[in-house]
Amino acid sequence: MTCAYTSEQALDAVVGWSNRYGYSEEFKQFAIAVMIGESGMNPCAVGDNGQSHGIYQFYTNGGRGTGIPIETLQNPYWQAEHNLQILHDAFEKYGGDAGWGNDPYNTLKFGWKYGQGSIWPSDGQLRDALGRLGKIDIANFDSSWPEPSTPSEPSEPQPDRPTPVDPSTDLSQWRFLAPTLGRLSPFTASLERISPFGQWLNRQPGFTSGLERRDVFAPPEPNPLLTEPLRLPSLW
Repeated sequence: MTCAYTSEQALDAVVGWSNRYGYSEEFKQFAIAVMIGESGMNPCAVGDNGQSHGIYQFYTNGGRGTGIPIETLQNPYWQAEHNLQILHDAFEKYGGDAGWGNDPYNTLKFGWKYGQGSIWPSDGQLRDALGRLGKIDIANFDSSWPEPSTPSEPSEPQPDRPTPVDPSTDLSQWRFLAPTLGRLSPFTASLERISPFGQWLNRQPGFTSGLERRDVFAPPEPNPLLTEPLRLPSLW
């Protein structure tokens, strides 16, 4: 089986998909450093006695590469598409842009370990990846993709983020809390006095005003709303 992908295509894939996802320049550097450490930016790299392949070394024996054809794993655009979001979560958790700027060694160490689900990288691996990263002119790298939106949508369905709701104009997303908050008398009494939310809450079915009720420790009454699946408020 012949692998014809190049290191330039590997760099192009990571920069292009990072642009497509709207990730920062700091994250691009982090993702490239992980790629350097995993495969030396070689899409044709093989590791773990033939069980890991590609720029991020997807593991085929129970890992992310299980069931994926080797020729697909060798495609740097496919691996970048399917790995960058996971790496980005780890990057944000273990330092993010600020961590990368202040302490790239530890941001890479923890982000690499938990983003890749691998063993701890050694000090030599970390320093080598950062040293080689410093020789790549990422800022002036011209991706062959004319626009970030040129690549197709990810082949796996991506979750839709719900439209953010402004609680000051639509408080219905909190309706399921009414019976519970109604038993927290001192808390809701304060809410009723000082906030539109408290005043709105007082009008909801199942809510007992904190100004009227003082049995804070009364056992909760059955709440039929909690028997149905709840859509929690959006975090975005």
